[in-house]
Amino acid sequence: IGYMSEGGVSEKAGLQIGDQILEIKGQPVNSWNEIRDRYFSNLGNQIVMTVRRDNTEKEIVFGSDILQKENAQQLDLSPRLPATVGDVVSGAPASDAGLQRGDQILSINDTEINSWGEMTDIIEGNPNKPLEFKISRNGEILIKEVTPEPTGQLSEDKTEKIVGKIGIGFYYERKDLSFFPALAEGFSKTIFISEISVKGLWWLVTGKTSAKEMLGGPIMITKMAGDFAKSGFSSLMELIANLSIMLALINILPVPALDGGHIAIVIIEEIRRKPLTTRTKLKIQQIGMAILLVLIVFVMYNDIMRLL
Repeated sequence: IGYMSEGGVSEKAGLQIGDQILEIKGQPVNSWNEIRDRYFSNLGNQIVMTVRRDNTEKEIVFGSDILQKENAQQLDLSPRLPATVGDVVSGAPASDAGLQRGDQILSINDTEINSWGEMTDIIEGNPNKPLEFKISRNGEILIKEVTPEPTGQLSEDKTEKIVGKIGIGFYYERKDLSFFPALAEGFSKTIFISEISVKGLWWLVTGKTSAKEMLGGPIMITKMAGDFAKSGFSSLMELIANLSIMLALINILPVPALDGGHIAIVIIEEIRRKPLTTRTKLKIQQIGMAILLVLIVFVMYNDIMRLL
């Protein structure tokens, strides 16, 4: 663990920065994706993590009292990443200074850097101040001067503060899959997203999560699409795929005016052994449309209030 939100569910459960997560509910985890997926899959139930801390193993319990806290459905952890430059934003301070993808940040103003978190703390704390970056590139040591650009950012207590940004992203490498392994991975992801979506709908129906937190409409989707597009075409396509799965699940709900409503009517007619009257079907469709229109107004209002 390299970062953990202050006062969040992970901190309340007893996790600490530097812990190495070994198992979740007795099942070994070998990557951050596995940690994230295992956490989401077990939401709603007690979650036990086995971690290594100071060469000893320790069990951390996310009890039901902790998982009922606000934002518990979000994993408020991130891995300890090396201070290696990923994507560089064109025209940003890092680009102007000549930083390149793959550069390893060794020190900033003679302060040794061992992780991405240590690097960002210094950058964010020094807007408009020239910083001397010592980097390693292909075995060569280089010195670059970078001046972080002042940027407004919301803190965890919802107040705005000015921090420094230089326009770089995490370094990662993509693993290419051949057709059939990619097909299997896509199928597995579809099942996972479907399970999470069904669980989210159940929380909504049972009141475990408020509609204000859970629901979003066209405005939120447009904003998300813009944010994902900035991360690259593949990120945007992943968002579109996830939205398609969620919409498919919503469409088969037994709500009049949706496909699931039509299926429900067919089942009712089959049970009755005779069709419903046209007038009855019309009334059912009108009720369904009224429900959908109220929902559309609500999510649009919710989106606008989020932006404000």
